[in-house]
Amino acid sequence: MGRTIALILGLLAATPGVRCAGGPVAFPGAEGYGRFAKGGRGGDVYRVTT
Repeated sequence: MGRTIALILGLLAATPGVRCAGGPVAFPGAEGYGRFAKGGRGGDVYRVTT
């Protein structure tokens, strides 16, 4: 029983955690999976009007 608990705790400790926070958001108010997307920052802006 003790070995089983030690094994489970060891596996849990070796499992990477979920990314809860990290870096600036893509744009103010961004939510969801793409919140931390980094593409497009500092690049050119093209305005399409037609």
